[in-house]
Amino acid sequence: MTNFSTHPRPSNVINLATDEGLAPETGTGVIDGKPERMLNVDGVIALMRDGNTPEAREAYRGYRKQKARFKRQFPELEDAELRRRALTSLMTSATSGVPAT
Repeated sequence: MTNFSTHPRPSNVINLATDEGLAPETGTGVIDGKPERMLNVDGVIALMRDGNTPEAREAYRGYRKQKARFKRQFPELEDAELRRRALTSLMTSATSGVPAT
């Protein structure tokens, strides 16, 4: 754990511990004219965080990197919006084959 008082540049340290208050929910959406069960952003993040596979851990690390990047770029954003942007960025980069950095 990072000690913020002794970190050489405390302004560069971003606390991402807020993912503890997630509110996962399921819902129904329509894809190709058929109803499909879906998870909200918090549900997907919880699955990545709690997943016990290398792929889930890798996805969660990528999500946290994106969230830290957005937190630095847009410090005024609410945590829910940071989570949404980070997950969207991660998923977009995963489907395009371009790593999210």
